Amino acid sequence: MSRASRLVAIALGFGTAVGSGLSFALVRFQHHLDHDFHAHAMETFSHTTLRAAGVAVLAALVVLGMRAGIDAVGTREGGNDSPIGRALTSATPALTILFCAMPVWIWVPFHARALFPYSRTTVVAGWIVIAVVHLLLFAVTSRFGDRREVSSSLVRTIAGLSLAILLIPAAALQARVFDVDALAEKPNVLLIVLDTVRADRLSSYGYPRLTTPELDAFAQGGVRFSNFYSTSPWTVPSHASMFTGLYPIQHGATQEKLALDNRYATLAEVLSNAGYQTFAASQNPFVSDTVNLAQGFSEFAALWRQWIKPDGTVRDARTERHVVNVAFEDYLATATHDRPFFAFLNYIDAHLPTAPPEPYLSRFLRAGVEVDKALEVGRRRWSRYYTGMEASREDLEILSDLYDAEMAFMSSRLEKLFEALKADGRYEDTLIIVTSDHGEQLGDHDHLGHMFSLYNATVKVPLIVRMPGGAQAGRIDERAGQLVDLYPTILDVADVPFDRAVVQGKNLLDPSENDRREVVFSEYYFPKQALAMYQDEPAEVLDRNLSAFRRRLRAVEVDGKRLIWSSTGNHELYDTAKDPDELHNRYADWPEVAADLMKRLDATVADYGNGEVLATDDHVTPEFDSETEDALRALGYIQ
Repeated sequence: MSRASRLVAIALGFGTAVGSGLSFALVRFQHHLDHDFHAHAMETFSHTTLRAAGVAVLAALVVLGMRAGIDAVGTREGGNDSPIGRALTSATPALTILFCAMPVWIWVPFHARALFPYSRTTVVAGWIVIAVVHLLLFAVTSRFGDRREVSSSLVRTIAGLSLAILLIPAAALQARVFDVDALAEKPNVLLIVLDTVRADRLSSYGYPRLTTPELDAFAQGGVRFSNFYSTSPWTVPSHASMFTGLYPIQHGATQEKLALDNRYATLAEVLSNAGYQTFAASQNPFVSDTVNLAQGFSEFAALWRQWIKPDGTVRDARTERHVVNVAFEDYLATATHDRPFFAFLNYIDAHLPTAPPEPYLSRFLRAGVEVDKALEVGRRRWSRYYTGMEASREDLEILSDLYDAEMAFMSSRLEKLFEALKADGRYEDTLIIVTSDHGEQLGDHDHLGHMFSLYNATVKVPLIVRMPGGAQAGRIDERAGQLVDLYPTILDVADVPFDRAVVQGKNLLDPSENDRREVVFSEYYFPKQALAMYQDEPAEVLDRNLSAFRRRLRAVEVDGKRLIWSSTGNHELYDTAKDPDELHNRYADWPEVAADLMKRLDATVADYGNGEVLATDDHVTPEFDSETEDALRALGYIQ
């Protein structure tokens, strides 16, 4: 066996061994086996192991070229008997193995970043340690070890086992059987979340400023739901509800436990198991594998790593091609047409801090306000508003204008996204859903952002659904709906069974459910995640400014009456039909209405959960890598 073939075989064995270990860790980490998604597990194992082996073999080929160059240099300098020739010949075995091994170790954290929740410095330090260990090990082996050649039979055995490990799962993956004809009839699914967008700021929902003309035009070709609600005013629980069809009281991913439990089969997992290609692109670091919201996505684009600078600040205004659009268009170029896709996209432009690009900024900024002044206001760390930072009336007006400008910018980018899907030829065959995870308070009720409250400004969100082929175009549905309803709606339209899943939502597009949802139910758990941002503040500041927010909140809305229950006993009641901004608390004025809604709340809690999911001292905080921490800090989620 030649030296070249021996080296390639050893590299193949090394890459396969490392890749198999990584693949097994990924399969367990992504919980495919927990939900009997064996085909997806096999796909993960096959692709990851094959890539690791490919990296090692490619490195071996590079090393072979380097060794040929070393031999040529040694020959020119007087052959292997010269000092240079002897040095190169002595160093070659160690360098050969080192350069075959190191690319695999370097590639591993990039391929599965969630398995390595450490800072950049820690990862680099780990690489250096691995390099030193390799060098010492091979130097010692080269100096004192047995220099006999590895036997050809052993090399063949290594190569044979490696090929078997690579080919067996690949063959099993190819044997994954789908009804090709039935699969071809299923629609693609595109779920778009405009993070932090409240319904009443879309012009199609009655806002007097023309903020979303492109999205309004899109709504004319679909169904617009005028009374649609989130399940929570915060990212993690609301996305978990979207992906599981469950309320926070059931799925448990709340402010008290920042991760979705493994036992729930997500929308992406169910669709993937049915043969769908799955893809996600998220700008929000709280919609990621770190909090277990990436289950079932074969490809997950962590876009916050692209638009947060190394110092933790947000990059300047977005380019013509939005980063989410670019990720989706790149995916379309690789997604095959013989299987439908499920794509999830998260746009975070409306989230504080805001710095909308031109011409949208100037278009919505009121007269007399300088652009630099507006951008300075938009980039402030407004979480400090709750510990004494002043917000003048002008500041609030500027924040409102910036929000409108961001809405207009996102609307224009969605038009470009839909144009790309049309150019790809799959627009008419795609179920397109545009919604939001929660709203935003811009001075409403003396609040900024989406912490510490359950008013409709934070939970009433838009929903526009375009059916494949444009069915039901132009219809406005006034029935109440919630994010939990997206799970069964999507799976019913896709004709994918989900009998094994416990789902608390209903099909929004089923015309037989005229009385679909009598009660709208929203929750806000004890805000440990939010309160942790203020841990360095003096105790007297925390007691004075934040003591009122140390509570849980639950809300039910029935027939235009909204009860907000507080664990501290400071309950609120609003007539949202006549008082949509919830300015007049009627809890003391309407005791009978309050008592009735309290009974409805108790019944809802009993129906959707077991009363209490978590104790307030059962706080779980996942570990974030440094880039994710930078993004969370820039968004005001952590210190």
